[in-house]
Amino acid sequence: MKRAVLVLFTVALLLLLPLTVKAEQTPAERLEETTKTGLSSLLPDAAKPILPDPTDTQALDRALGFKSIFALFSETVRNEGDSLSGRMLALLAVTLLFGALSLFTGNSAVSVFMQGAAALAFFSLLYDSCERILGFFSDLTGLVSGLSPLLAALFAAAGGTATATVASGGFASFLSVLTLFSTTLLPPILRVLFALALLSALGNHTLIRELSRRISGYAVLFFSVISMLLLASLAFQSALASSADSVALRTVKYTASSAIPLVGGTLSGALGALSASVSLLKSTLGGTAVIALLALLLPPLVEVFLLRFALSLSESIATLTEASALKEIVARFKGIMDLSLAALVTVSLLFLLMLGVLVGLSPLGG
Repeated sequence: MKRAVLVLFTVALLLLLPLTVKAEQTPAERLEETTKTGLSSLLPDAAKPILPDPTDTQALDRALGFKSIFALFSETVRNEGDSLSGRMLALLAVTLLFGALSLFTGNSAVSVFMQGAAALAFFSLLYDSCERILGFFSDLTGLVSGLSPLLAALFAAAGGTATATVASGGFASFLSVLTLFSTTLLPPILRVLFALALLSALGNHTLIRELSRRISGYAVLFFSVISMLLLASLAFQSALASSADSVALRTVKYTASSAIPLVGGTLSGALGALSASVSLLKSTLGGTAVIALLALLLPPLVEVFLLRFALSLSESIATLTEASALKEIVARFKGIMDLSLAALVTVSLLFLLMLGVLVGLSPLGG
């Protein structure tokens, strides 16, 4: 009787007490949550509408599709349209005005004054673009700084300690090169080229043309060589680190399986599941980084490209009006836009290639 009462009391107590069970997250789930939070914080505002969840592979596929990228491009053009179209029209108007006046002034002192005024007008319309270009480098630095610990954490979680170290070192090297180019090399070069473009209004076009060409050429060559050296070094170090991590993990799995078969089988299955999770997260990290890069790159790229197009039209107008001095001035400013385009494209390609090398690594050897 006492036993029956005790059983009934226990059952009643279990029914009355609120029981809450909280399932503990697996390492893969915790890693996914951390990666999602980190990537969401790194996405620029322009990219967030097309990729609300960076760890959703289907959403990432749609975001990398032509329709989403075109929508991002259209949004960029729409946001930049008013001020950019105004500057493009101003460039054409200045060229048309001073080209028409040159038909009546010839090579007089008035012509030199007008050329100087035209050069100053071009300078005022184009110099602000340098701030947008340098702003892109600054934003890219922030993106790389945020991606580095995320990718290193993925490798470390999968047991790839050597690969994680190389990944962190690769991002640090890229940041060093980016800082060298964006703060030490590019700003003074652009200032010198702008100064030469202004001086071209005073004559001696052959010397100024040669100086501008050599300065731009050496800058692009220097950065291209540094970029290739960085990629070659990173690829070599990454291959060695990935191989070392793979051998170490295979050794651990084999040793555990031989010593304690049940634990070894459990360990092998856990590592296999973690490997699949890490591979998926690395893919989403790489795709999200591409979307973020496009969102950061498109505004300065569209601006520089369209301004360069306007300068090409201005050069044609100067040719039609036979204003050779004005044409030379326009050509010098167009050369500055060419260097700016080369800088934007080269840095972006270097980032994508470096990301491809790192994301393609597999510390688990599969």
